[in-house]
Amino acid sequence: MRIIQIFLIFSLCGLSTAQGIGHAVFSIDNTLCWVVDSSLGTSRPSGRIIKSCSRVTPEEAPPDIAKVMKRFPECRVYDVKVANQVTHSEESGFHIFRPHMHHLFSVLIDMGLVPHLFSSGTHERNNPLMTTALQDWLGVQYYDELIQQNHFTIFSKNNLREQREEERDSLIPFHGREKKDLTVISKQVSNSTKHNTILVEDDESYVVPEQIPFLKVRESCLLTTLCYLENGETLSEEDEFSLNQTYYIAGVLKASHDRMQYENISLRDALEKVLHIPDEGYGVHFRLYPSLNHEKDLGFIQEGLQLIRQKAPEAQLYSNQN
Repeated sequence: MRIIQIFLIFSLCGLSTAQGIGHAVFSIDNTLCWVVDSSLGTSRPSGRIIKSCSRVTPEEAPPDIAKVMKRFPECRVYDVKVANQVTHSEESGFHIFRPHMHHLFSVLIDMGLVPHLFSSGTHERNNPLMTTALQDWLGVQYYDELIQQNHFTIFSKNNLREQREEERDSLIPFHGREKKDLTVISKQVSNSTKHNTILVEDDESYVVPEQIPFLKVRESCLLTTLCYLENGETLSEEDEFSLNQTYYIAGVLKASHDRMQYENISLRDALEKVLHIPDEGYGVHFRLYPSLNHEKDLGFIQEGLQLIRQKAPEAQLYSNQN
């Protein structure tokens, strides 16, 4: 009798006992942050060995980076000292995280999702960078507790697999020699399955076709955006959307996680229903590239903004008007 009562309580609350735990796997470069080297504006390939990594203040940063930090104080920036194995020299680089990105993971954990990282950079780069950032965002003690609970597993270049022969004939957007196969997560992380794991990615060439849908992130450099603002130019729709992308991610994942629970379906099936992929498939432009001009995507941004405001009440929608 007591077991029946417990089941009814879970059902009435809209919770499911069967669908499992949802896992969200994030790319790093261009998805979480922009990477620039000491020449300020040149993209630096990932994969060099980090000697040290620390958060910087506007006073410590070079002028162009400092301008970004003063205009967007909600961006966290980390100075990365890199040993170049080719030139045997030390380089300085900066990782500029998207606005309010340091609040996103707290929001996702609160809703019951388990975050991980998957970057084509080497583990020698990815691990110290994200460990430093996450400890800064969450606090060392809480971060360590989450690591013990299998959160924030970091997958890197050595976890990529080669494109298979049968994948060469897949949809054009997903052509790519190296793939971020999500089965690596289900094999190494307890309580995870391939169908309850989704990829948050800016470069669709890394996506395994049979593992769609994925959550597409639009790529746009904050340094370029700042130049437009300083020159009094109107931001493109792409740049405007990119500034609001943390909200978009939060909104889509919240809607997907809710649907996963209430309909007792996998997270991937829930994401497909939430995104409402049209019959034409993933070749359709607006589904690969979410847009402020699409009412549903704007709704996700508004929902995500409210979630981020639980952590940062001052958070606001970015637009050409402000």
